Amino acid sequence: MGLDWSTQHYDNYRTGWNPNERTLTVADVRQRFRLLFTVPVDGQLYAQPLYVEGLAIPGSGSHNVVYAATEGNSVYAFDGDTEGTPLWQRRLMAPGETTVPILDLANCNNVSPQVGITSTPVIDRPTETLFVVAKSKQVAGAGATYHQRLYALDLASGADKHPPVDLAASVRGTGDGHDSTGQIAFNPLWHLNRPGLLLTNGALYIAFGAHCDFQDYHGWILKYEAATLRPAGAFNTTPDYDPATTVFAGHGGGIWQSGMGLAASNSGYIYALVGNGPFNGHTGGHDYGNTALRVRSDMTVTDYFTPFDQDTLNRADRDLGSGGAMLLPAQTGPHPSLLVGCGKEGTIYLMDRLNMGHYNGPLGPDHVVQSLPRAIGGIWGGPAYYHGPSGPVVYYCGSDGHLKAFALANGKLTLAGQSSTTFRGGFTPTVSSQAGTSGTGIVWGITRSDPLTLVAHDATDLGVEVFNGAAGPWNNPTGGAFMTPTVINGKVYVGTADRLAVFGLR
Repeated sequence: MGLDWSTQHYDNYRTGWNPNERTLTVADVRQRFRLLFTVPVDGQLYAQPLYVEGLAIPGSGSHNVVYAATEGNSVYAFDGDTEGTPLWQRRLMAPGETTVPILDLANCNNVSPQVGITSTPVIDRPTETLFVVAKSKQVAGAGATYHQRLYALDLASGADKHPPVDLAASVRGTGDGHDSTGQIAFNPLWHLNRPGLLLTNGALYIAFGAHCDFQDYHGWILKYEAATLRPAGAFNTTPDYDPATTVFAGHGGGIWQSGMGLAASNSGYIYALVGNGPFNGHTGGHDYGNTALRVRSDMTVTDYFTPFDQDTLNRADRDLGSGGAMLLPAQTGPHPSLLVGCGKEGTIYLMDRLNMGHYNGPLGPDHVVQSLPRAIGGIWGGPAYYHGPSGPVVYYCGSDGHLKAFALANGKLTLAGQSSTTFRGGFTPTVSSQAGTSGTGIVWGITRSDPLTLVAHDATDLGVEVFNGAAGPWNNPTGGAFMTPTVINGKVYVGTADRLAVFGLR
């Protein structure tokens, strides 16, 4: 097996750092980096492109393959180095089905104008399988039914490895949408699978929030066995009805993270940041709005952190869950196992992921390793990590703010530099380097604009912009334009409204 990019933001820690980039350096990108070519697709690419090196394609030899999943419900496999027709394409809908138009979703434009495949798929290279979730609409007579299905596709051909499975689940609860038996069922129409899929320890974890917070939605994590696609568990973030709560009394708590995938530690714990919703976890309840969660493989909460001002965040729509959790590799100091997260408020929280801090009441203080109040503009996405010549660094780019570097030493973050320009809407950084070699660290991002623009900065001096170039159109810049580039083997892959753009050296 070769060098792959098999999951959202590179790894299950969601660091966004490819330390094995063999070609791109700061000097070469500044002088010779260009848009090489584009290839057309049938819908917008909210999902991050994935990549496998040296894959044998029947009848076509070996290819470096890039996979693109669209809102048109198609998965494409392209040669990552050469412009041309797809190696294969699959449209993931049953006969007679369509994608879901936003008119069916109360005209929510978070994903627009159609909803098909939104989350980043995940690749299991040992079994040569790509797992992906597709949303579709089936019309029968005067009515319609809606589906969200999990597919397991062969990497080389796109063929089904297992029959696709309709996602379904229910949990006990008294919250909105419960039936006469006290069960809350997953609703495939009103729930949006935005976070990238997670594959860990032989299981797939699929997270859901809402379309524009419409209807009686909940946050969900569904678990499926990767080898069989059998359901293996479900978790709901807000199953209780709490009459003391004036906002989101019986629903809410979506897990959307602006596309960032659920994170997983090597010990098998799952981490998520939850959006606006009721919170009563500190009194023995089961609601975890505006909370950072640690969930065990049996789908039970084993630890959490909730900011002291969670009720204020809730009322002002400043949810923590607009960002994703990033786990840090082992650090020096008293807290070697750290997690960093930030939401719309722009406060960065550095947590000990083995002792997350729980909730310390409405007056605080928060029991975390460090909090940096409003250190950046609001986050719609996540951070990136890099261990460069001067040590570990965390990068964030908040809304209408600068790309910022925070040096990490002994469990504390310190602002160490920023870009000279600001970025409307911010972006989720991605880092490439040849390990920690000087002159190879580059921070990449996609601006939230039309056209989408790929930008790059020197990782050791963010004041130095080394590239800025348009990738292609985007017809929803004020909606959910939270994409991230894929940087691997000398190429950068950017999904747009109607094409996959490929950048490289020329």
